[in-house]
Amino acid sequence: MRLRLGVVLILLWMLPFWLLGPYIASLSSASDQDAAAATATAAIMIVQTIIGVAGAYVGGRETATVIKTTPRKQLAGTIWRLLRHGNREQGDVS
Repeated sequence: MRLRLGVVLILLWMLPFWLLGPYIASLSSASDQDAAAATATAAIMIVQTIIGVAGAYVGGRETATVIKTTPRKQLAGTIWRLLRHGNREQGDVS
């Protein structure tokens, strides 16, 4: 679950939400729209960076645990299985 959460947070970090900055600024009644757009864009980028760092931390800790306990040849399959099914073991997951 933690690996999935980390991946979702990193994907949220990659999406260009900063493009919404000028639109959000246009909703405000600020006199200087350029400054408001810059402020909104910077705030979005800061929050998005925090989300990305949190995703790397959460997903990275889980991935580090998997890397330490799994043989190198089985590593890619194990991480993929964790993302898809939520468990490390091969076999029937139904």
